[in-house]
Amino acid sequence: MVRRDGLIALDSRLCRVDAWALEAKLAEADAALLATPGVEGLHAVGEALALYRGRFLPADEHPTSIRLREALHARLVRVTAEAGRRHEAAGRWEDAVACYERALELEPGAEDLYRRLMRGYARLGRRAEALTLYARCRETLAALVGVLPSPETEALGRTLGAAQA
Repeated sequence: MVRRDGLIALDSRLCRVDAWALEAKLAEADAALLATPGVEGLHAVGEALALYRGRFLPADEHPTSIRLREALHARLVRVTAEAGRRHEAAGRWEDAVACYERALELEPGAEDLYRRLMRGYARLGRRAEALTLYARCRETLAALVGVLPSPETEALGRTLGAAQA
């Protein structure tokens, strides 16, 4: 521990804090995403996901804890979704689907992730899974925020259903 400005803090040279490790890995993932347009450097995203053990101090309602908890969570969802988009653009559908599945686990109310994952399943010939996911999207949005999916998501669901038939 160190004392600074009348406060006691952990000495980062002597302590390992999971949140600090995750922040560092997310910074590395952000830098890789900024530096390279393709799928190079996406290993940092996987490493960040491996470090993530759930929301930071979930029971702590102190404003500082809430800010850090939400910031880490949002950054992880963002870099994971971006990794999925990069894989998608490169035609690496299995990898894209894996990223979107993980991002949806983290953020189950993100409708755009449902659409991306539904398209990924369809590209892989997994239409039944895409339709199941569409139904889950409808149920989740209704339960979480009391709304129906957007017209874009509804149209995609209809298209997948027609293709399945």
